Amino acid sequence: MKTIMLVDDNPTLVMLYSEVLRRNGYAVRTALSGKECLDILRESSPDLILLDIMMEPMDGWEVLTEIRSGNSTKTIPVMVLSAKYPQYDEISSHSPHIDGYVMKPVTHESLIRIVGDFFRFRDYLDTLVTRAEERGADEATIRESVALLRHWRMVEMFRSILGPDLGREVSMDPEQMERFNVLKKILAGHGITIDEAGLRIES
Repeated sequence: MKTIMLVDDNPTLVMLYSEVLRRNGYAVRTALSGKECLDILRESSPDLILLDIMMEPMDGWEVLTEIRSGNSTKTIPVMVLSAKYPQYDEISSHSPHIDGYVMKPVTHESLIRIVGDFFRFRDYLDTLVTRAEERGADEATIRESVALLRHWRMVEMFRSILGPDLGREVSMDPEQMERFNVLKKILAGHGITIDEAGLRIES
Protein backbone atom coordinates (compact mmCIF):
# COMPACT_ATOMS: atom_id res chain seq x y z
CA MET A 1 0.00 0.00 0.00
CA LYS A 2 1.33 3.42 -0.98
CA THR A 3 1.63 5.98 1.81
CA ILE A 4 0.85 9.63 1.15
CA MET A 5 1.67 12.47 3.52
CA LEU A 6 -0.78 15.37 3.35
CA VAL A 7 0.66 18.68 4.62
CA ASP A 8 -1.80 21.57 4.98
CA ASP A 9 -2.68 23.99 7.77
CA ASN A 10 -6.40 23.76 6.94
CA PRO A 11 -7.70 20.91 9.13
CA THR A 12 -10.98 20.68 7.20
CA LEU A 13 -9.21 20.08 3.90
CA VAL A 14 -6.81 17.65 5.54
CA MET A 15 -9.75 15.63 6.86
CA LEU A 16 -11.59 15.64 3.51
CA TYR A 17 -8.61 14.76 1.33
CA SER A 18 -7.39 12.15 3.79
CA GLU A 19 -10.73 10.38 3.69
CA VAL A 20 -10.79 10.45 -0.12
CA LEU A 21 -7.28 9.00 -0.34
CA ARG A 22 -7.98 6.28 2.24
CA ARG A 23 -11.17 5.25 0.44
CA ASN A 24 -9.09 4.75 -2.68
CA GLY A 25 -6.55 2.44 -1.10
CA TYR A 26 -3.82 4.77 0.18
CA ALA A 27 -2.39 4.96 3.67
CA VAL A 28 -2.30 8.58 4.84
CA ARG A 29 -0.12 10.53 7.24
CA THR A 30 -1.11 14.12 7.99
CA ALA A 31 0.69 17.24 9.18
CA LEU A 32 -0.90 20.60 9.95
CA SER A 33 2.35 22.56 9.72
CA GLY A 34 5.75 22.47 8.09
CA LYS A 35 7.42 21.66 11.39
CA GLU A 36 5.09 18.73 12.03
CA CYS A 37 5.83 17.44 8.52
CA LEU A 38 9.58 17.54 9.08
CA ASP A 39 9.22 15.90 12.51
CA ILE A 40 7.28 13.00 10.98
CA LEU A 41 9.81 12.61 8.17
CA ARG A 42 12.54 11.99 10.73
CA GLU A 43 10.68 8.77 11.63
CA SER A 44 9.26 7.55 8.33
CA SER A 45 9.30 8.25 4.59
CA PRO A 46 6.05 8.32 2.59
CA ASP A 47 5.81 7.42 -1.08
CA LEU A 48 4.50 10.90 -1.92
CA ILE A 49 4.04 14.22 -0.12
CA LEU A 50 1.14 16.52 -1.03
CA LEU A 51 2.33 19.92 0.16
CA ASP A 52 0.43 23.17 0.59
CA ILE A 53 2.35 26.40 0.00
CA MET A 54 0.48 29.06 1.97
CA MET A 55 1.26 27.99 5.53
CA GLU A 56 2.66 29.86 8.51
CA PRO A 57 5.16 30.35 10.05
CA MET A 58 7.02 28.01 7.64
CA ASP A 59 5.59 28.10 4.13
CA GLY A 60 5.60 25.18 1.73
CA TRP A 61 8.65 26.33 -0.23
CA GLU A 62 10.68 26.43 2.99
CA VAL A 63 9.47 22.93 3.82
CA LEU A 64 10.45 21.75 0.34
CA THR A 65 13.94 23.20 0.77
CA GLU A 66 14.35 21.34 4.07
CA ILE A 67 13.12 18.10 2.50
CA ARG A 68 15.51 18.36 -0.43
CA SER A 69 18.48 19.17 1.84
CA GLY A 70 18.05 16.09 4.05
CA ASN A 71 19.96 12.92 3.20
CA SER A 72 17.04 10.68 4.14
CA THR A 73 14.34 12.85 2.55
CA LYS A 74 15.85 14.42 -0.57
CA THR A 75 14.46 11.78 -2.95
CA ILE A 76 10.89 11.69 -1.57
CA PRO A 77 8.49 12.83 -4.31
CA VAL A 78 6.71 16.09 -3.51
CA MET A 79 3.61 17.36 -5.29
CA VAL A 80 2.35 20.85 -4.51
CA LEU A 81 -1.37 21.12 -3.73
CA SER A 82 -2.16 24.81 -3.38
CA ALA A 83 -4.55 27.64 -4.23
CA LYS A 84 -1.54 29.88 -4.92
CA TYR A 85 -0.69 30.57 -8.55
CA PRO A 86 3.05 29.98 -9.08
CA GLN A 87 5.28 33.01 -9.63
CA TYR A 88 8.10 33.06 -12.16
CA ASP A 89 10.82 33.11 -9.51
CA GLU A 90 9.17 30.14 -7.75
CA ILE A 91 9.00 28.20 -11.00
CA SER A 92 12.67 28.88 -11.71
CA SER A 93 13.77 27.93 -8.19
CA HIS A 94 11.52 24.98 -7.42
CA SER A 95 10.35 23.25 -10.62
CA PRO A 96 13.37 20.88 -10.67
CA HIS A 97 12.49 19.73 -7.15
CA ILE A 98 8.78 18.93 -7.34
CA ASP A 99 6.76 16.23 -9.08
CA GLY A 100 3.54 18.09 -9.74
CA TYR A 101 1.59 21.27 -9.06
CA VAL A 102 -2.14 20.94 -8.44
CA MET A 103 -4.35 24.00 -8.06
CA LYS A 104 -6.97 24.00 -5.32
CA PRO A 105 -9.87 23.59 -5.26
CA VAL A 106 -9.55 20.14 -6.78
CA THR A 107 -12.35 17.61 -7.06
CA HIS A 108 -12.02 14.29 -5.30
CA GLU A 109 -12.03 12.50 -8.65
CA SER A 110 -9.29 14.73 -10.03
CA LEU A 111 -7.14 14.27 -6.94
CA ILE A 112 -7.29 10.49 -7.21
CA ARG A 113 -6.59 10.61 -10.95
CA ILE A 114 -3.58 12.91 -10.50
CA VAL A 115 -2.09 10.81 -7.70
CA GLY A 116 -2.68 7.60 -9.64
CA ASP A 117 -1.11 9.07 -12.79
CA PHE A 118 1.95 10.08 -10.77
CA PHE A 119 2.53 6.58 -9.40
CA ARG A 120 1.91 4.95 -12.77
CA PHE A 121 4.39 7.24 -14.52
CA ARG A 122 6.99 6.73 -11.78
CA ASP A 123 6.65 2.94 -11.99
CA TYR A 124 6.87 3.14 -15.78
CA LEU A 125 10.11 5.15 -15.61
CA ASP A 126 11.64 2.79 -13.03
CA THR A 127 10.94 -0.17 -15.29
CA LEU A 128 12.43 1.53 -18.32
CA VAL A 129 15.51 2.67 -16.39
CA THR A 130 16.17 -0.97 -15.52
CA ARG A 131 15.72 -2.01 -19.13
CA ALA A 132 17.98 0.81 -20.34
CA GLU A 133 20.71 -0.34 -17.98
CA GLU A 134 20.34 -3.85 -19.38
CA ARG A 135 20.93 -2.31 -22.84
CA GLY A 136 24.28 -1.01 -21.62
CA ALA A 137 23.37 2.62 -21.04
CA ASP A 138 25.34 4.30 -18.24
CA GLU A 139 23.31 4.50 -15.02
CA ALA A 140 24.39 8.08 -14.25
CA THR A 141 23.36 9.19 -17.74
CA ILE A 142 19.96 7.57 -17.38
CA ARG A 143 19.33 9.04 -13.94
CA GLU A 144 20.33 12.53 -15.06
CA SER A 145 18.11 12.18 -18.12
CA VAL A 146 15.15 11.18 -15.98
CA ALA A 147 15.75 14.13 -13.63
CA LEU A 148 15.81 16.56 -16.56
CA LEU A 149 12.73 14.90 -18.04
CA ARG A 150 10.96 15.44 -14.72
CA HIS A 151 11.98 19.11 -14.80
CA TRP A 152 10.84 19.46 -18.40
CA ARG A 153 7.44 17.98 -17.59
CA MET A 154 7.08 20.42 -14.67
CA VAL A 155 7.85 23.37 -16.95
CA GLU A 156 5.13 22.15 -19.32
CA MET A 157 2.74 21.77 -16.39
CA PHE A 158 3.41 25.35 -15.25
CA ARG A 159 2.82 26.58 -18.79
CA SER A 160 -0.56 24.85 -18.74
CA ILE A 161 -1.49 26.37 -15.37
CA LEU A 162 -0.48 29.91 -16.36
CA GLY A 163 -2.13 29.82 -19.78
CA PRO A 164 -0.82 30.71 -23.24
CA ASP A 165 0.04 34.36 -22.53
CA LEU A 166 1.90 34.03 -19.22
CA GLY A 167 3.06 30.48 -19.83
CA ARG A 168 5.19 31.39 -22.83
CA GLU A 169 7.63 33.08 -20.44
CA VAL A 170 8.32 29.77 -18.66
CA SER A 171 11.14 27.61 -19.96
CA MET A 172 14.03 25.43 -18.91
CA ASP A 173 17.40 27.06 -18.35
CA PRO A 174 19.29 27.05 -21.71
CA GLU A 175 22.22 25.15 -20.21
CA GLN A 176 19.88 22.49 -18.83
CA MET A 177 18.12 22.21 -22.19
CA GLU A 178 21.46 21.86 -23.97
CA ARG A 179 22.53 19.14 -21.54
CA PHE A 180 19.18 17.40 -21.98
CA ASN A 181 19.68 17.33 -25.77
CA VAL A 182 23.18 15.89 -25.34
CA LEU A 183 21.85 13.13 -23.08
CA LYS A 184 19.06 12.30 -25.51
CA LYS A 185 21.65 11.76 -28.26
CA ILE A 186 23.72 9.51 -25.98
CA LEU A 187 20.70 7.38 -25.11
CA ALA A 188 19.62 7.25 -28.76
CA GLY A 189 22.84 5.36 -29.41
CA HIS A 190 21.48 2.59 -27.17
CA GLY A 191 18.12 2.52 -28.94
CA ILE A 192 16.47 4.65 -26.23
CA THR A 193 14.21 7.58 -27.09
CA ILE A 194 13.41 10.19 -24.45
CA ASP A 195 10.67 12.80 -24.91
CA GLU A 196 7.72 14.31 -23.06
CA ALA A 197 6.04 10.91 -22.92
CA GLY A 198 8.94 9.38 -21.02
CA LEU A 199 11.53 6.82 -22.10
CA ARG A 200 10.95 4.42 -24.94
CA ILE A 201 13.17 1.47 -25.81
CA GLU A 202 13.24 0.13 -29.33
CA SER A 203 12.50 -3.57 -29.57
